[in-house]
Amino acid sequence: MTKQERGFTLLEVLIAVFVVGCSFVALLGLHVRGVSMVVRDQNMTRATLVAREVISTIEYTVATRGLQALSNNEGASESYPEFRYQVEVNPTEIEEVRMIIVHIAWDDTSPPVQVIYYVREQGTPS
Repeated sequence: MTKQERGFTLLEVLIAVFVVGCSFVALLGLHVRGVSMVVRDQNMTRATLVAREVISTIEYTVATRGLQALSNNEGASESYPEFRYQVEVNPTEIEEVRMIIVHIAWDDTSPPVQVIYYVREQGTPS
């Protein structure tokens, strides 16, 4: 082999493969984190939809039977059975208004989503 015929040594190739391998491991870690964030965001969106479903039911109850028909309750969503909700009905300083707190949970590891909503008797002046 002459001095002009230079190539890469085995050590140089191994170092290059090691650097590329470390880069792929780092990128794979970022990908896994990104996928878990997408799953979390999907669950938050579903929890928000379940809260809206519960609030719509509460609005219908108030419109048809009045505020006195509201009570604390809990259950599972019809649309997303793995999502559980809990409703708290609290009085406010205004007699015709109730504060509704809806807690939505979908597993034991994630904190529940909480939505606070105020509802008033239909036909009551604003």
